[in-house]
Amino acid sequence: MSSANLPVRFRILLFGVQRLLADALHTMIEADAECTVVGKVNCFAELSALLASVQPSHLIVDFDLPDALNLPLAEQIATKVTLPIIALTTHTRADLLYQLLPLNFQALLTKDINGQELIRTLKLLKDGGGQKILSPTIVHNLAHSKATATLASSSLTKREQEVLALVLQGRTNQVIAKTLHLSEQAARNYVHRIYQKFHVNTRAELILLFNQQSN
Repeated sequence: MSSANLPVRFRILLFGVQRLLADALHTMIEADAECTVVGKVNCFAELSALLASVQPSHLIVDFDLPDALNLPLAEQIATKVTLPIIALTTHTRADLLYQLLPLNFQALLTKDINGQELIRTLKLLKDGGGQKILSPTIVHNLAHSKATATLASSSLTKREQEVLALVLQGRTNQVIAKTLHLSEQAARNYVHRIYQKFHVNTRAELILLFNQQSN
């Protein structure tokens, strides 16, 4: 089957996105044969009705204020919408980002995301579950707010401490493997064991844990 004949699998609703960004997102999404934008809405009161009428598969939201985040609205959306949610932001300060991390969003991305990254994120979230996806810039900034003292007091081996330090710097398993001269499978195994020791399931949860311990 050619790409032009692929069925539409991803129906995207945009919420609270300003016109210029909404136009850019529309162009990126519609460039993929499996994706389409089914609507745009800026008022929460209208959101429920639109969700029922257009039946989107994903919701892309923007909660940015000039110097902060519209956290009350973010919490309202996170608790009432059951679709996979992608939150967009220009804010990269750790103290602002950590306000969004605990909420029920499946992805937190910066607004400079390109079309390929956006489509990849949509398709990774097709089942509405799995790991929370963060932009590399967001991972990097969150990692730099971590508490390093935990490394010394944890039950990690020396190698696990090395892997953890790289994870908290936003490094991928592939980069970790190259940096520490490991196979990529070995790097994945170390990351999995670190998750088990800290009782987390994702990189985002691990970074959040370290930030909480630093406060």
